[in-house]
Amino acid sequence: RAEAADAVAYGYDGKLALHPAQLDPIHAAFSVSPAAVAKAEKIVKAVEAGGGVGEVDGQMVDRPHLVSARRILARAAAGGAPSAVSARPVRGKYLEDLTEGLVIEHALTRTVTETDNVLATTLSLNPAALHLDHASALDSEFKRPLMNSMFTLSLLVGITVHETTHGTTVANLGFKDVAFPAPVFAGDTISARTTVASSRRSKSRPSQGVVEFKHEAFNQRGALVAACTRS
Repeated sequence: RAEAADAVAYGYDGKLALHPAQLDPIHAAFSVSPAAVAKAEKIVKAVEAGGGVGEVDGQMVDRPHLVSARRILARAAAGGAPSAVSARPVRGKYLEDLTEGLVIEHALTRTVTETDNVLATTLSLNPAALHLDHASALDSEFKRPLMNSMFTLSLLVGITVHETTHGTTVANLGFKDVAFPAPVFAGDTISARTTVASSRRSKSRPSQGVVEFKHEAFNQRGALVAACTRS
């Protein structure tokens, strides 16, 4: 029981149990009282309203308190104890993390294949020969099929999600400045970089924010093959 309480205090989401008899004390330690939920809600409200800092019960609260409060609320929403139905981990960043000018070199990379191209093209009902017809492609300047650019765009955005908006986004507001400066072919390996172009609190929803990301995709030779701005 003491170890479970320490785990909660250190900010862990759960604790390993070696015997079924340990489950009840662990669940009890990770359960969230109504008073804790109420205080966490006050902290979130105060910090968001104060633009990153606030006051609760005469004490200053800021980002570390906000992170802790959100974890408490997530645990409460999941039933208060680690289990198979606990809230999924959040890997993305919150508004306070996404400061203007922040650059993220994404860890994930992906080698695209002919199967990717055929599936993306047929699933989207795109019959363009330049994606599907090898014989026709021999007469093109590229001499081989091009990857469907909509697949390339989707892959670019997908690579960025884990380290930007996973579990933290409300919705995509739109895309602009979409460009494909160089072709992508089956066998190319795609990497991505994100730059936070702007970040602000929403005027219509003060508890939320609006962030513009500039996403860029590169092939294995470092050539820019796709770019877009996502908000």
